[in-house]
Amino acid sequence: FDAADRAAVGQVSSVELDDPTITLNKGVYASIQKNVRALDGGDQILVRAKDAQSESVAVAVRMIFTMALGAALLCLLFALLIKELPLRRTVQTSQPPGRAQGDADAPLRESDPVVAH
Repeated sequence: FDAADRAAVGQVSSVELDDPTITLNKGVYASIQKNVRALDGGDQILVRAKDAQSESVAVAVRMIFTMALGAALLCLLFALLIKELPLRRTVQTSQPPGRAQGDADAPLRESDPVVAH
C-alpha cells in the first residue's frame, strides 16, 4: 500500500485499511469498499491494500516464530549448561518406624503412614 494509494483513498480510509482485521468487520469494510471503488482504479487499490495486509500478517507471524525458535534454542543451551545434581545417593529405602526388617509383608498399623510411590 504505497503513498499514492494512501493519498487517493484519503487519510481516514488509509488508517482503516492499515488494520489487517478490517475485513472481518463487514459493515465498515463494505463502506470502505464502496468509497474506494468510486475512485479511479479503486478495485486495484483494494487488491493492493489486501495484499499489503496479508504481507503484514505474514511478517508478524514470521517474527513471532523466529523469536520463539531463538527462545527455545536459548533454553536448550541453558539446559545443557546446568550442572547436574543427583537427587539422592542411594536407591535403598528405609523401613518405616515400628517395623522390623523381616516385617515387610506385615499389615500396617493404624499409626503407620501410608505413602504411595
